[in-house]
Amino acid sequence: MKAREVAREALRDLVSGTTTTSLWIALFVVTVGAVVVAQATSARSAVDAADRWLASGAATLVETAEERIDGRACDALSALPTVQAAGAMRAATVDLSPAALPRGTVPTYDVTPGFAALLPVEGTTDGLGLVVSDEAARALGVTGPGDLATRDGHAPVQGVFGYPDDGHDPALTYSALAASRADDGPFDACWVASWPASDDVVQALGRTVLPGSGGDTESRPVLGQLNSTLGVSFHSPPVALDGWGAAAAGGLGVASGAASVWRRRSHLASDRHVGVTTAAQLGSQSLQGAVWTTVASLCLVPVVLAVTAGLRPDDSIPISWDAGRTLAVGAVGVLLGVVVAAVSVRESSLLRYVRQR
Repeated sequence: MKAREVAREALRDLVSGTTTTSLWIALFVVTVGAVVVAQATSARSAVDAADRWLASGAATLVETAEERIDGRACDALSALPTVQAAGAMRAATVDLSPAALPRGTVPTYDVTPGFAALLPVEGTTDGLGLVVSDEAARALGVTGPGDLATRDGHAPVQGVFGYPDDGHDPALTYSALAASRADDGPFDACWVASWPASDDVVQALGRTVLPGSGGDTESRPVLGQLNSTLGVSFHSPPVALDGWGAAAAGGLGVASGAASVWRRRSHLASDRHVGVTTAAQLGSQSLQGAVWTTVASLCLVPVVLAVTAGLRPDDSIPISWDAGRTLAVGAVGVLLGVVVAAVSVRESSLLRYVRQR
């Protein structure tokens, strides 16, 4: 048979329902699709868990040593590969005295330029203005950048930062941050947001501590987490099939492809009896398998997109790529199963196939 005739035969089988296309589409979606969705869902769960870890402040390490932190060395940690942001802080010599609080003050901290990147700030962090916590902003009636009336005049407010009460170190819950130069004297603490965790960052944090005098009253460096409610180390949820997803999809594809051909073995043996060649049947059956496999794969695309919806490209693209690879292995498995089953059909076994039908 010519290639055109093989294609026509495959199309007739698909249109007439001889191939039971809908059955194999559904079987591929249920079997191979289950593997793909399980992998994508578990990967999404791992990404969400990592995001919660970062948002909680658990990935932020704090090296505390009163008046012994080198601000320049602390800010310089942001150049390390796994560090997202780094900055130093210390208690200011004078707290903010808002006119709205005649008898009260807002605890104020001097921070290095890199510190603002550690916090979700609404507004600009350029310049020398203040940034106040959301709780302080509510008390002072601050909604964004502007001038804040104080008992000493006016203070420019550049923005408001969020600081949830969920286990974070409570020092900044009700506070104001004032920009300071990194080389303007020693600081009290160095904060570093690092992901993934690295021993190199811990060692680098230790090097931000200035040499001490050795006196008994001198503060000793203490390393801790900004928020330890989620534990001291990150534990990712297990990934489905643990790297065996593609192999499982391939095996299920082989089984589906072979079954789609083997159930028609009496028909194929009969065609052989009247002169249809094995090569022609291989071409026809492979084309049919490719059609229903492609349709089934397209049905799964929206599911994968739904699983990865809302993720950053750096996270969604690897998950989608892995899903596509697993689908491709499953599709190749189908074609392999089709070929193996087709060449296994024997014209001499026609009567036995008919009796077994």
